[in-house]
Amino acid sequence: MSELTGNVVLNMNHPLAGKTLHFEVEIASIATKGKNNTEKEIVEAWDSIEVHYVWTLETWELFDSSRERGQTLPFTVGAKQMIAWFDAGVVGMKIGETKILVLEPSQAYGEYDETRLQSVPKAELGSFVAAGYKLEKWEKLPTQMGELEIVDVID
Repeated sequence: MSELTGNVVLNMNHPLAGKTLHFEVEIASIATKGKNNTEKEIVEAWDSIEVHYVWTLETWELFDSSRERGQTLPFTVGAKQMIAWFDAGVVGMKIGETKILVLEPSQAYGEYDETRLQSVPKAELGSFVAAGYKLEKWEKLPTQMGELEIVDVID
C-alpha cells in the first residue's frame, strides 16, 4: 500500500486552546505616539509600551520569557497586536510595576473543540512527506497558522 493512501486526522485547534495562561508582566517603558514619544507614568490605550514577561501554562511550566532573551516586547496597547485580555491587563500599570495576568481559555485561544478535528487525504500532504515528515499519529506539521498535530491515521 502506498504511503499516501488513506487519511490523517488533523487537530485544527490552536496549540494553546483549552489552556489557562499565566503572564508575569513588568512595564519597562511607556511612550505615547503623537507626543514626541515622551515617557509617561501610567499605561493608557494607544500607548507604545515595552514589557518584560514570563509566560507559563496552568501547570506553571515555562512557555516563553522575554527575560531569558534579555529583550523587552514592544507593542501598542489596544492595537490588536496582543491577546485582548493581555492588552486590557496592562492598562493602568506604571513603569517598573509587575502584575500577574491569568487568562482563562475563553480569554486567550479558546476552549479545545473536538469538532475542530479534520480528516485529510494523505495525498494532500505529500509536500510534508517530501520534506521528511512522517504521516504518523502525534507528528506535528508546521504551517503558516502554527503546528498541526496528527491525532489519528486511517489507512
